[in-house]
Amino acid sequence: MRRLLGAGAILAASSLWWIAMVALWPGDRPYIGGSKDGSAWDLVVGYNGLGRVFGSSDGMSQSMGGFGGGFGGASGLGRLFNAQVGGQISWLLPLSALALAVALAGVVMRRRGMLSADALLPASGWLLWGTWLVVCAAVYSTQKGIFHPYYTTQLAPAIAALCGGLTAALVRAPPCRRALGAPGGRGRGRGQRGLGRGTDPP
Repeated sequence: MRRLLGAGAILAASSLWWIAMVALWPGDRPYIGGSKDGSAWDLVVGYNGLGRVFGSSDGMSQSMGGFGGGFGGASGLGRLFNAQVGGQISWLLPLSALALAVALAGVVMRRRGMLSADALLPASGWLLWGTWLVVCAAVYSTQKGIFHPYYTTQLAPAIAALCGGLTAALVRAPPCRRALGAPGGRGRGRGQRGLGRGTDPP
């Protein structure tokens, strides 16, 4: 939490200085495009911020994007699976959800003594990437303002990490370890070489 608060303070200091300078700059200054009152704060928090999540505050539908047609389809839980957006990521989202389910099941099994501690990946990683995925997916599915399909690229790191974590968890599972001839398991044949004593699967 201390590191997170410290990173937040650095983010605020490195970002808000521009907004403060625009607000405090003496005399005339260029109009901030996209804002209603010429302020950078309205641009960041309004048009490019909460306006894209909850829709335009002036009554104009931002879902149309100003181009006569909606990008990404109507808001709703099915947006990430429609023809415009879902063709790129919809088949990976269920796999990521499966990864989270496997992680949760592994935690329960470890607490009951059914699984060794080293068979699981660090819980902090599952928490980080799982929260990342759920928050982004929830916002992009339900936001009523301007939406572009390329926003979903922010899901890519979480999807990659969760799918990679699922692969690593399956490799560490006892059946897979036995099939690979890892220590504590039986190899399939005399001529097959295992992973080596004292080593773990990647």
